[in-house]
Amino acid sequence: QDLFTIRPDRSDLNRLTETSADEWGPSWAPEGNQLAYVYFNTYHPIETGVYLSNSDGSGSYQLVGPGWGPSWSPDGLRLVFGFNPCGSGYCPREDYVGSDLRLISAEGGSALAITGNRLWHSNPDWSPNGKQIAYDVILGAWPVWNIEIYLTTETGGGEVRLTNVAGDDVHPAWSPDGQRLAISSSRGGDFEIHVMYLDGTGLRRLTEHVATDWQPAWSPDGLWIAFASNRSGNFDLYLLEIATGQLIQLTDDPGDEAEPDWSMH
Repeated sequence: QDLFTIRPDRSDLNRLTETSADEWGPSWAPEGNQLAYVYFNTYHPIETGVYLSNSDGSGSYQLVGPGWGPSWSPDGLRLVFGFNPCGSGYCPREDYVGSDLRLISAEGGSALAITGNRLWHSNPDWSPNGKQIAYDVILGAWPVWNIEIYLTTETGGGEVRLTNVAGDDVHPAWSPDGQRLAISSSRGGDFEIHVMYLDGTGLRRLTEHVATDWQPAWSPDGLWIAFASNRSGNFDLYLLEIATGQLIQLTDDPGDEAEPDWSMH
């Protein structure tokens, strides 16, 4: 897996990484000058972790390891990410049944845990005002995962559960005005893109397809949502205009494209 950039009009496709390892989960810095992402090297686990690079993919280095799912704070000074001492897989340590979320300075240093580690905490997304972090938590076990959406403050206090339904709710993404969240939900049988208010009310389904639609990312102007879907047979990226429902297929490639993130510029 490698990282690419593309414009919403499908032009200017650029490859950012080309290594023997896998890179995924890109997150743009607010100023658009850096990317945070996951670097996963099966043969050299010590190299696995959250990496930073310039916007063109150059100058990459490990910020922290292991870790996954980075998200920048709105001021660009910190990142939140998922942590497990065994990497992204099963961890046999008794003190780490699951994973926690941690904060780290963009300059590096020690990471601060803001959640417990008895459950799996994943896919954090920082609110536009910098005061809250949305994420999903696995409450069950295979084959009934029971994944729900939660909010916590930037310091880790006041955890609030937003969803509580049959099925899984994953991949929360903040609207630019901070009033709503886009999520992927399987409450109807397959994963669809929904939006809701911060108290869990006003749920509105935006997609309806037998395929998997997930990993939503809101455009900076709040008018569009990018997401990944396998409705064409493999995973491609799509753009959805929220007001009209207009759907544009952004990528069309034999490989899989996933985890879109919009730059602010």
